[in-house]
Amino acid sequence: MMQRKNLESLLLSLTISFCTGLSRGETVEQRPSTLSVRQGRSSVINCSYSDSASDYFPWYNQELGKGPQLLIDIRSSMTTKEDQRLTVLLNKTARHLSLHIADSQPEDSAVYFCAASTHCSPDTCCLHSNLPPGQPPGL
Repeated sequence: MMQRKNLESLLLSLTISFCTGLSRGETVEQRPSTLSVRQGRSSVINCSYSDSASDYFPWYNQELGKGPQLLIDIRSSMTTKEDQRLTVLLNKTARHLSLHIADSQPEDSAVYFCAASTHCSPDTCCLHSNLPPGQPPGL
């Protein structure tokens, strides 16, 4: 009985980090910077980004002594994505996304990272309309 009570009162520590886009000055900021959650409770990590052209948003976590692992990602064409106990909400207008972790467990203790990337940035690619079948691209 005592062991179960200790387990239920265990606080999980989620350390949140932030990334800065170096190539064109984009920034990504996460809040809160640290978060303690009781086992079984939900937690939310918020992320804001500066580049409105960003279209891919991965979330990573990194356990002590290990490399970063992709947890879940979302593309700009979606507003919500769920995977087991994880849910990502994306608001492109507000340049904001959030990671929701349901039923927090001790193995969720890690450093969490959000990122924002642009697959087509100015002067690096161009978009073309789809050509009808059999029509060669123009030069």
